[in-house]
Amino acid sequence: MDGLTPGRGSGNFLTRRPVVVGVDGTEGALRAVEWAAREADRAGRPLLVVRAVLWNSRETGEHPLTAAAARARQVAPGLPVRATTLREDPGDALPHAAAHAALLAVGTDGRHGVLADMLRGSVGLAVAGRADCPVVVVPETVGEPVGEAGAASDVVLGVGERDHPAAARFAAEAAVRRGCALRAVAAWQSPPLGVGDVPVDAAEWRLVYRDRADRALDTALAPVSAAHPGLTVRRRTEEGNSSHALLTAAERATLLVVGAGREVTGRPGPHLGGVARSVLHRARCPVAVVPDTEADAAGRGAAEAA
Repeated sequence: MDGLTPGRGSGNFLTRRPVVVGVDGTEGALRAVEWAAREADRAGRPLLVVRAVLWNSRETGEHPLTAAAARARQVAPGLPVRATTLREDPGDALPHAAAHAALLAVGTDGRHGVLADMLRGSVGLAVAGRADCPVVVVPETVGEPVGEAGAASDVVLGVGERDHPAAARFAAEAAVRRGCALRAVAAWQSPPLGVGDVPVDAAEWRLVYRDRADRALDTALAPVSAAHPGLTVRRRTEEGNSSHALLTAAERATLLVVGAGREVTGRPGPHLGGVARSVLHRARCPVAVVPDTEADAAGRGAAEAA
């Protein structure tokens, strides 16, 4: 199956980068389609549904692409939707399909299915670690539609010592589209008491590391606050583990956003740190992993070299 559903017209695929969503026939994947369709509709983008299989398979019941297109039409009537099957391994096909996408969405229900297996293991992390666009992992949820938990839900941005401007921009724009607040969280931990035989003032060290977290928030939020003066921005520093702080902050969030840097490793795509890996596995809300853009990476590299 490779076609366009009736909607606003196929020309949108030529003028706007699409939102891409991977499907594998599971209900978890269909929940990702719901999320991706709403996001594409909010952003005025078309939706590209991709199914990746290495071999022909006999389908029982409704074809996964047919079901996905129908679910997209249900939640976003009139949205331009294209569906296609790629004869590749999903770990390769999805990053390839999203090479020119605005974002890539994938889902998991934690029980079965190709994408579920990917997201619970190293291949799933590879998808987020190889795509050059933001990757959103949508968990299977019960009750209200994913990402629509209520007007009070915020978009949560994880902020670390390393600046990720692209992640901050993505989070701010997502909050603006949803009409909700942006909540930025920076966690910090002071070093162990005592360095060799030199005594350390614990209170003084705590202030030093808390101030670092405050400065990181200043750096991350200043550009997006200037770009979106009407956006409500809440900020918080928290002592403790970064993963725990973000997972706690995101318990009722509509979206959790973390950045991924580009490392000189000889391979394309972003580098996923321990915090990104942890929240991808454990968050109950959709998680967006946003790679640094080339301009962001080049600018930071020049600053670090100066």
